[in-house]
Amino acid sequence: MDIHQVSSVDFDLQKKIAQELEPLNFIYPDFKDWLTQKVFRQLNTDMRKIFVAQENEIICGILILKDTDKEKKICTLRVTPRYSRLGIGSQLIKLAQSELKTEYPVITVSENHREEFRPIFEKFEFSFHQRYFNYYKEETTEYSYNGPIEPGESNTFYKTS
Repeated sequence: MDIHQVSSVDFDLQKKIAQELEPLNFIYPDFKDWLTQKVFRQLNTDMRKIFVAQENEIICGILILKDTDKEKKICTLRVTPRYSRLGIGSQLIKLAQSELKTEYPVITVSENHREEFRPIFEKFEFSFHQRYFNYYKEETTEYSYNGPIEPGESNTFYKTS
């Protein structure tokens, strides 16, 4: 298995990534637009990076990072179900820590997937920071670890609209 950074001009791989991440559109309603209009367009800057774990041409895992002066964040961490429990998620977390130059990058998870992320959060000693109701999707709670979703945000924030 190979883990490598996605180039801003590798449109074929970007298309495969979008297809692989398509199920996230049901959890995060604006996910597709965010991915194509923001992340892919910012790959030529140091602010956004995508890494893929691949075996031959098959995508096993995807890591999307945001790295600014104010925010060191894992935006997306996804391991293809067929490749789960093989250590790919841990490799991607270690890569994120190295790229973002922090042991504790901010990461969020939807209430529907919190339990499946619990073992990796415990392994890397990520600490629960805050819960956000209706933040990304109506009637759904998002949980942040290692810091707030948005820098400078108060610790008692619950978005309601």
